[in-house]
Amino acid sequence: MEKERYRKILYLDFQESAADALFAKLMGDAGVQWVVASPGTSCAVYEILPAGKALTGKTLWSAEKLNRLYQSRRPELAKEAEADRKFEELNNPKDIALEDMSSAGIECKVNAEKQTMTFAAKQNSIVLSTKEMSILEWTVKGRKLIQGNPVSGFGTAVFWEPSWQPQGAYRVLKQEKIKDGFRIVGEMYVTSNAQPLLEALKVRQTFEITDSCRKIALNTTLENASTAEAPRIHRFGLRYHCFPVAPALKSGSAEMTRNGEKVPYVRDYRQALFSTGDKVFEDTVGKTFSVKKPLVKITEADVVFRAPEVPALSLALSPEKEFAGFALWDSPKQFCSTFEPCFKQITLKPEEKISYGITAVAGE
Repeated sequence: MEKERYRKILYLDFQESAADALFAKLMGDAGVQWVVASPGTSCAVYEILPAGKALTGKTLWSAEKLNRLYQSRRPELAKEAEADRKFEELNNPKDIALEDMSSAGIECKVNAEKQTMTFAAKQNSIVLSTKEMSILEWTVKGRKLIQGNPVSGFGTAVFWEPSWQPQGAYRVLKQEKIKDGFRIVGEMYVTSNAQPLLEALKVRQTFEITDSCRKIALNTTLENASTAEAPRIHRFGLRYHCFPVAPALKSGSAEMTRNGEKVPYVRDYRQALFSTGDKVFEDTVGKTFSVKKPLVKITEADVVFRAPEVPALSLALSPEKEFAGFALWDSPKQFCSTFEPCFKQITLKPEEKISYGITAVAGE
């Protein structure tokens, strides 16, 4: 069967500002004529006929008819345009211009080429990757507490289910001074190309750097930003990379808690799992990380990293009821273990959201 033929038979300047694309049709004796209006520029009329029919070359439309059509549709188009604007504002926020500034004794320096921000106060400093929205280095009293790598660091938001790490997809939305330091906000929107199972998930990272760079508070908000037109159900488990230095040093360790008693960990360069008892977490991450060691039970959502030559570093995770445990990816080739706080798997329906957090404090 031959396809129907069409050709553009009329091109009119249409300077009236249309808020959105405008489509309409008129039936003729031989076929259909469609008008297509481009926003604020022009209109085109197409004639569509069955194969074998001669093109008329005459339009059923006129500038007057087009104007009447546009005016009748104008309220609807304006409403749709405003909805589109709000969607773009929500889902495609614009990068802000980062700048050097100081607050509460902390100096902030921006390196646009490396896509980093360095915060410094005396012998303390923090290097934040604006591309990955994570802490690449944290130094207190001239001693490193955190040592990440170019693509990950302390606070990198990663998923254990599905097993996936987003990279280089953040936009910085806010750089502001707060009472004791700075707040930096970055956001990414997961596309189907990046991770089909999490398409339309919005990830927002908020870092608050205070107390002369001795305290970092991280809040991660995950929102199912899918719409009614294309709804998605997201089921995932969040984990954070950490890279603490203390367990990598001589006499270094990590201390967790089980029913009020300390649960020590001394680095042995093997994968390990510390669990609050969630079976799905234990089975999935144990398999993903190829953990051979017996898992260790813990009950509290916190850990302290210690070594004689560096200040202690304590982490508190929230929400406590969603905390699943710690997963360690390690080998002799790594300077330090990933030591990853993990949270239980959850399901988010469209427009639902959940927030997680780490409060990290350096001791004396």
